[in-house]
Amino acid sequence: SEQPQKMGKKAEKKAEDMEEDESSDSDSSGSELGMSDEEGGGEEAILALQQTLAACGGYDYDAHADLVRALSGRAKMKELGKAREAFSAAFALHDDLWMEWIADEARIAISDKDRAKIAALYERALADFSSVPLWESYNAFLLAHLTSLPADDAGLAQATEQARAVAERAVASMGADVTDGHRLWTQLVDLELFALGASPDKTRARAAFMRQLAAPALGDALEKALTRFKAWETDDAQLTAAEAAAKGARAGTEERRAAEARVAPGGDEDVLEAWNGYIALEKKLKGGDARVRCVMERALAPCCLSPVLWDSYATLAGASGPASEARARARSAKNCPFSAELWCAHLAAMEKSGSPGAAVAQAYDRATSALRFLAPASLSRLLMACTLNPKPQTLNPKP
Repeated sequence: SEQPQKMGKKAEKKAEDMEEDESSDSDSSGSELGMSDEEGGGEEAILALQQTLAACGGYDYDAHADLVRALSGRAKMKELGKAREAFSAAFALHDDLWMEWIADEARIAISDKDRAKIAALYERALADFSSVPLWESYNAFLLAHLTSLPADDAGLAQATEQARAVAERAVASMGADVTDGHRLWTQLVDLELFALGASPDKTRARAAFMRQLAAPALGDALEKALTRFKAWETDDAQLTAAEAAAKGARAGTEERRAAEARVAPGGDEDVLEAWNGYIALEKKLKGGDARVRCVMERALAPCCLSPVLWDSYATLAGASGPASEARARARSAKNCPFSAELWCAHLAAMEKSGSPGAAVAQAYDRATSALRFLAPASLSRLLMACTLNPKPQTLNPKP
């Protein structure tokens, strides 16, 4: 998956675009502390990274990443867990970092409690970034457990419903990804075929197939899905309907092919401009908010430090209600902790959604802490916003 630009020295230019008058003196990077990737970091390098993070309030992405890599290389699992938690508390983590974390936990997972812990990690990961690889891995994790249960196991029905709920969320979130979304649809079909067993009721499985065949997809994914359906289905009317669905999906694919080419990694066009063009196209095609939101989710991975893109995404999320907007605003502030505007919008969204006063106060404390280290000149804007719109029961700004 595409790597985002990151807070730390790699994000310095982005932060400067937001705050041209900011000094970058406090933005030291763990990569400058003499630790090589090959060595994995010695004890002195680890200590230096920990001191760097303590000095900047934990707001140095590169230092966190280097510390996690160093501790992982030395198999310091307890310290590694603490480092990952601190990293996650300060920044949104991209899917590759979450997948490494989850893989480490999965290696020692034995009990139901262990599996619940891994499922919770997947949920935390998806709260940072919704991506096909994360959903695919989550689906595979649940399906592997489901298929390992005996047919007469008392927990089979519950495990099936859990796996189905996640698979449905996966396609709702990223099934419209024209490049890779077909993998999530295939997993949903796999699940429904497994759940079908020897039952004569093919309703769920057939519906999953049909929905997959109606989804635009690059490459030969559609043809493979259609071939698979034809080998399974015996009803001629259903086969005719499947051909019609696939025909519509092919047309949808062609409408998006050029946009997909522009956002493909390695292109000459500016990444954010290319994604903005795709978003505009999706709105023009009027495929619905879900398709627009999916393109935005994909754009946010490589453009995670764009406050404007995050604001647009959160505004769209607001169409689904205050709670949805509040979640999106929280993600925006975690990805762009240098943006006073996004922090203000996050706090306002929490108030609007009825978040508990204590939670709003905690978010305010995180905002002031982040801005104090990353963009001190913009801290006054947050304080001014809270002064002009006081919420005594939830906020108590300290100058």
